[in-house]
Amino acid sequence: MRKQTTYITLIILLLLTSVSVAFGENKYGKFFIKAATTLVDSQQIPVEELERAARGVKSQFKPINLVDQKSEADYLILVNECIAIPQSGSPSAVRFIAVLYIRKNGELKPAVQLKSDSDVISWPQAAESLAIHAVRWIDENSMACSVSK
Repeated sequence: MRKQTTYITLIILLLLTSVSVAFGENKYGKFFIKAATTLVDSQQIPVEELERAARGVKSQFKPINLVDQKSEADYLILVNECIAIPQSGSPSAVRFIAVLYIRKNGELKPAVQLKSDSDVISWPQAAESLAIHAVRWIDENSMACSVSK
């Protein structure tokens, strides 16, 4: 019982101390975040769990960095998967997998597959991890990411 209480306390502290991805004064440009859809009878159908995942990732960005239309975005994060990974003796680890697209010559082109860290145990932590990986990749590849409309 004491171990469980300690574990819950640790999770609460982590959640309270975690900070949304902070982007200076719109340093990174505009992001559009959406969930992948699935094809059923020649129709694109939304997947509710991916929609929730995309909303979680959106919550990690400041509103100044989000746009409502894909056509306005410098970057697109397309959430493709959300996976719970069972672990023996502890809660399942969770992971988001997405693709980061960059606007080049007026078109959004795939740049890199993103994965949240594999050791997180909550969906909000996975969303924050994915957002951090997107920003880190953009920072590390700034020459490849020079956005052009």
